[in-house]
Amino acid sequence: MFVRSNFLRAVSVFCVFCCFFLTNYLSAADLKAIEAGSYEEWGLARRVIMHTPGNELQLGIYHPDAALFERVFSIDKASLEHKNYISLLEKNGAKVHTVVETLLQGTLDENGNPKESKELDELRKFARQFITVDATSISAEEQKNQEKYLDGVMKQLDPKELVSIILNQPVIKLAKTEINTGYSATYEMKPVMNLYFCRDQMITTDRGVVINKMNSPQREFETRIMKFVLIKLGITPIYEVTGDGRLEGGDFLVAGENVLIGQGVRTNEEGIRQLLENDVFGKKRVIVVKDSWKNQVQMHLDTYFNIINKNLAVCVDTRLRNGENQPSEKMLVKVDVYEFVGEKYVQKVKNADFQDYIEKELKMKIIPVTNDDQLKYGINFLTIAPNKILGIDGVSSEYKTTLKNAGVDAIWMDFSNLTGGYGAAHCATQVVQREKSQIQANVEVYSDSNVQKRWTEIAMQVKKATSDLADKKVTEGLDKLMSLNAEMALISDKYPLYKSSVKELQRMVNELSDSLKQPDSEKSGETLKNFVSLLESISSGKIHDEKLCQLLKKAHSSFSNLAGLIGQQGSDVEKTQSEILTIQREMESAAKQSPVYASVIEEISKSASNIRFSVLQGDYKQAGERTESVLKLLKSIVE
Repeated sequence: MFVRSNFLRAVSVFCVFCCFFLTNYLSAADLKAIEAGSYEEWGLARRVIMHTPGNELQLGIYHPDAALFERVFSIDKASLEHKNYISLLEKNGAKVHTVVETLLQGTLDENGNPKESKELDELRKFARQFITVDATSISAEEQKNQEKYLDGVMKQLDPKELVSIILNQPVIKLAKTEINTGYSATYEMKPVMNLYFCRDQMITTDRGVVINKMNSPQREFETRIMKFVLIKLGITPIYEVTGDGRLEGGDFLVAGENVLIGQGVRTNEEGIRQLLENDVFGKKRVIVVKDSWKNQVQMHLDTYFNIINKNLAVCVDTRLRNGENQPSEKMLVKVDVYEFVGEKYVQKVKNADFQDYIEKELKMKIIPVTNDDQLKYGINFLTIAPNKILGIDGVSSEYKTTLKNAGVDAIWMDFSNLTGGYGAAHCATQVVQREKSQIQANVEVYSDSNVQKRWTEIAMQVKKATSDLADKKVTEGLDKLMSLNAEMALISDKYPLYKSSVKELQRMVNELSDSLKQPDSEKSGETLKNFVSLLESISSGKIHDEKLCQLLKKAHSSFSNLAGLIGQQGSDVEKTQSEILTIQREMESAAKQSPVYASVIEEISKSASNIRFSVLQGDYKQAGERTESVLKLLKSIVE
């Protein structure tokens, strides 16, 4: 049994995939290990492991049921959807490590050709475990020769072909012939078709990563691949489930000093017992969520329950007593609760009501989700920051509105093909490193009077980060920039005025990160120069344009007047709108001198045009609602 440590895991980022820094080449051996850990489901997603699906899915779509898939779908479109998902994660401050890129790391030179290296040798040895020659139909002596023959072939294969072997697990059944090359063969494959659901092969706790044991025989080899990937990234698993234990990552959610583990279709009591006895959590409380329904459509905890922030969660209403449909006894979920006492976990609660425990003990508000929206994967989103999720489009407008009214910033993605594999955003990601949400706490205490001060502090931190880059501390420098990138995004959500600046800064952070991966020192240097220049212009106070501020105040006054006139359907509506149009043009002109205001001006102009259209249509109710919306925006700026 592991004794619980008395310190919290410090979350830091050490691994950056870049081949060149300015004119200096970095080999794979120079990459630092990632210190894995996740304190809370709503923490900032920093490092993510994913696998973009490819041709290993081909056989699966011919018989979806046998592949654990839900239905037939397009592999090419699924791959494109997955790449778009990766792009969104990266734009929101996460570094994504794909399985294929990690397997290939250190095996290719800058031109993409095989490079003899320790990494290539290790990949050959690993891939050799996934290819079999069945030579039982020929003599024993010839069988030995075939093993040697295959070893020789492996040494000649391109690294990408070695990766293909790992993903497809081919079996070559040999037969002797008297003609041609002397042999014929039939071929079988056992591809890892569900590997792209990277949530399930492991869990990331506050202490590190645990290798799971999959419930389905179709997925049993996935953990071996993921273990190899983790070790290559410098992540040493802290435990591996063994024997009759079963554990899948979709059943695991971490919530501060609490963790929730689903026990049902895919995770069993023995798997949970092993985790408790070996204390892989480092947490005060473990909540075992027991599902007696055990149905494929809600195979994991994250298919019917998910967490958005410390005080907010969602759950399908068929599991809630106050949902639209009164649940049957089988649908109600019970919890057993274990608390860490001394040096072990001790059961404190047995068969408590799930909903009661979440609402009363964890103090979380639960948003009910209809069964229809659950079936459309509305619950299987990924939380990437407090109140910010990447979700699956196709859910109802009512659900989207409910989340929006609860203060949730949801980015909706097309997963129409990826969900054919029976999973969505949460299933497809393994966040191996989350940052505690202190950044969000900082943003919440910002006021209009001190946000400028924080911009100045950010500029100073960026200068320090760029100094690290200049000193060839690539990892440290980029990590700091990515952290600042995330904070700037949160600030811009609260202060629309800064949106244009932040968008440009984020673009530069991403461009800077990408340019450091290329041998183009001139481009890297220019990006770095532009990045610092823009930040300095913001921190020096140039963002404040008195003329434009006065115009914004004037616009606020005019829109307030318009709101009153619309309410009365007064005859001066047209005149007031004409005044607003004049102010709008003046603001657009002034904004050219202060580009940081562009997004605000664009939003105001768009709103003014929409209001005019509503009035022309005689829809004064809609015009009033739109006017109130732009007033709210203006108020956040001028007050």
